[in-house]
Amino acid sequence: MLRKIVLAILLLVMAATVVAADTIYLRNGQTLQGTVLGYVNGRFAVKLSVAFTPQANTQSGNNATVRTTSEVGEVVFIRPRDIERVEIDGRPLDDARYVTRNVLVELGPNWVDTGIDLRRDERVQVNSTGTIFAGRSRLTPGGLRTTDPNAPLPRAAEGVLIGVIGTDSTAPIIEIGLNREFVADRDGRLYLTVNRGSYADARGTFTAQIRREINLGQRAGGRRNEAMDENDDPNDLFGSGRVRNESAGVRRRNPSGDQFPTNTPSEPRRVTRSITIPGDSRGTDTGIDLRTGDGVTVAATGVITAGRRAGDVGPDGGRASIGGALLGTRPVPSAGVGALVGYIRLQNGQVSQSFLIGSQQTFTAPADGRLFLQINDDNYSDNSGSFNATINVTSGGTTAGTFPTDGAGNSQQTVNVGATSQAVDTGIELRRGDTVSLSARGLIYSRGTGGISPDGDRRYDSISGNTPVPDSPFGALVGYIRTSDGRSTAPFLIGSERTLRAPADGRLILMINDDDYRDNSGSFSVRIVN
Repeated sequence: MLRKIVLAILLLVMAATVVAADTIYLRNGQTLQGTVLGYVNGRFAVKLSVAFTPQANTQSGNNATVRTTSEVGEVVFIRPRDIERVEIDGRPLDDARYVTRNVLVELGPNWVDTGIDLRRDERVQVNSTGTIFAGRSRLTPGGLRTTDPNAPLPRAAEGVLIGVIGTDSTAPIIEIGLNREFVADRDGRLYLTVNRGSYADARGTFTAQIRREINLGQRAGGRRNEAMDENDDPNDLFGSGRVRNESAGVRRRNPSGDQFPTNTPSEPRRVTRSITIPGDSRGTDTGIDLRTGDGVTVAATGVITAGRRAGDVGPDGGRASIGGALLGTRPVPSAGVGALVGYIRLQNGQVSQSFLIGSQQTFTAPADGRLFLQINDDNYSDNSGSFNATINVTSGGTTAGTFPTDGAGNSQQTVNVGATSQAVDTGIELRRGDTVSLSARGLIYSRGTGGISPDGDRRYDSISGNTPVPDSPFGALVGYIRTSDGRSTAPFLIGSERTLRAPADGRLILMINDDDYRDNSGSFSVRIVN
């Protein structure tokens, strides 16, 4: 009999055009008004449009499974045995698969906690409106034509709406703008802010409408409340226990650590720090946030044992040939095994290519980011000992910096190319005939496609009719040279790997081979060696 009731209700939900206010009649005489979201794991999920207070618990078990007062907008879960009948009214069933939330986004010292916890691989749609006045600027979620080197995403438009998942400072920043659909790359709370470095003079808000698909099959850790019956599983989303969206913590626009002020001070500022780098370190956080143009000097001492074959080595490392076939798997293949090396974690969550530090290294910071030090090895399990490093940083201006060489005399950097960006300025000036090597990884998405690698995918060529490089696959990584007179060379294919000879003097620009970037998501991480 129970199976027939469940089947009848499911057929009614699937066949009808659904409700703005479904009515669920319970066997105990009570009614619930709301939206029937679905039936999974033996229970119905109902989003309330009217507050509901169930009757007291009874021994007969014939009342609703929810034991506490539920407010408008909350989702409650009902067993079929408690339902007398359901009346469905007029909205498409597909609408029941999605929920939306409006979030006000101010420009302040912290990212705005949306209260929305995302799951890895979940698709999310964000549409935004509103105006923020900052100084003499009038900001909209689409951003300005200018950029702000002090913003969280310095190469994106100033004032554009941006997002990030979680409080981990390594999480990549997502450029959202006026509208964007993206795929969550991790589990965590969604945060939003405005892409601008200064916030003291800001007034007004953006309104972000966030639309996400309900995953009725998910399981979320819950807490058993006193009124739950003993058969309810607190880890079952369809159990009677409810967990409200509590704060996931504050995400500050400027992470902790030794940072220079948002605006470059009139007098140079110096930071000195001494740290220990264990022999098995794959990345030790120095706690120092660098700004473009900062002068950095690192001096290191000590001895580590870099495995049985290399033995004891100093910060300059052992012989580079040790490691045989695994030579290319070390962070800096051309440097000695066990050497002290470093990298910069950029503000967009990507990391630079590793570079040699050794016993002494002086370089100019090429970008804003956190400095990390590590051991140059491909097997850390048999390492021991440690290096001691003293780091001196002097604040600089906004002049372009360069990464230290990789040990073979090559300058390197890593650039993030977002799928919604029509042109990403690498900051690299080339002369005609210069050789530059590019290698890319990552996936992007466009509406109706699967993941697309930097080589592109010809299955989707028909989606776009006017790409920058028409004879190259849809979604591929492409580029061009912007000359000093403002003109551009013909775009060319880069793909996942290419050694390019510059066709003209000018700035190297990267982009996606598409003619409509509004429905894209994802990004490529591009390593550039020149």
